[in-house]
Amino acid sequence: MTIEEFIEKISKRPIPEDIFLQVDLLARESAEGVIEGLWESSVLNDTFGYSASSATNLFFGNSRNKNMVKFFSERWNNDNKLVQLMPVVGYVTILTQNARTEVRLTQKAFDLLNQASGTKVFVSYKREASSAFALLAATAMIQKGIDAFVDMQLEPSTQWKVELEQNIRQSDYFVIILNKETLTSDVTIEEIGWALDAEIPIIPIWHYGFKPDEHIPSETPQNIVSLIKDINAIQVTSESALAYNTALVELMNYFGLRWQ
Repeated sequence: MTIEEFIEKISKRPIPEDIFLQVDLLARESAEGVIEGLWESSVLNDTFGYSASSATNLFFGNSRNKNMVKFFSERWNNDNKLVQLMPVVGYVTILTQNARTEVRLTQKAFDLLNQASGTKVFVSYKREASSAFALLAATAMIQKGIDAFVDMQLEPSTQWKVELEQNIRQSDYFVIILNKETLTSDVTIEEIGWALDAEIPIIPIWHYGFKPDEHIPSETPQNIVSLIKDINAIQVTSESALAYNTALVELMNYFGLRWQ
């Protein structure tokens, strides 16, 4: 993976407003870059006596590592506030000895790749064709600490549409599993519309032979048609354990998580 591809991938993730959640995301993506082989987990400098914040800045602003510099500049706008908090919350450690300073990402940063605490995801699907994969995807996300919601969790109620809309608007991401018949459902169209209206990041998954040129009804709203055709989709290429697992790997990668 190139640094350009990496930045394009992670830029699909919204940056939270809370500064400590921003630090969590920066630490996660920094560890992810190490896993992708884009930079090392530590930087050694031949100077002794840096403060914690200035030493950490050497990690993110090290001119010898152009990938890290590009990542921190383009993705995080060289935000020094986040740099100052990284050692405070334990995502980097600074070691000084023999007139040298080493800045290293800690295990705590890498542990973030196995969890997504607080992230809420709404999973939209058509029951007749995609229930099995929808439940599999939701279960996989829950195992990784994501609060994944499927409509089977709704209590019997005359206000079920209101509850659906509320759950969508309160989510951080909207996963839509598209099969050949999905977009014939008025409810699904409404769900996608609510997600678009709330400006929630949408993750399409093409399932069970879905092809946009063949399976988008002519009456589908144009903004939904554009969404489906313009966004790169995760594809379930066949009804097999391997294809399901490959799709789950891509889905977890979207959240910066590793999947077995």
